[in-house]
Amino acid sequence: MAALARPHAEDVVIHRRSSALFEIGVSPGTPQILCSTFEEALQRAGSFASGRHVHVWFTTDDQEFVLLAEERLLRRIWREYAELPGLRLTRQQAQRLWAVDEPTCTELLESLVNAKLLVQGADGRYARLAERSSPPVHTRMAKADVAPPPVQSIRQAS
Repeated sequence: MAALARPHAEDVVIHRRSSALFEIGVSPGTPQILCSTFEEALQRAGSFASGRHVHVWFTTDDQEFVLLAEERLLRRIWREYAELPGLRLTRQQAQRLWAVDEPTCTELLESLVNAKLLVQGADGRYARLAERSSPPVHTRMAKADVAPPPVQSIRQAS
């Protein structure tokens, strides 16, 4: 997947600054566009890169870079995870859901894992990193015995 270790001068780089701030720039340098979601950053970077026939990269620390191939499929996969909180899929389930072959599916999922957006759990399922690949914990409301405050009557003076 990543025969290139670092972006070339003309490549597009998405920098993740926080969970709600992504910067897009050309090569490792000054960011030029700010985006509030990964999906928006991926769409804008992909459009820019396809018009110039360059690659799209992702980084969180400007030291390690992940080459993002198949930008449209990555956007589709990320959109599913963003729209369906708690989504946890095996590679085989992902292949069927997105109708892609095994090598492509593996490459796309690993790109999102390397970008620290997804995590692969011990059971082999891929989930959003924020959800830590653990099944949702169902909580139960406790009943509180709270007496209502006493009602005071108001008398009008005549």
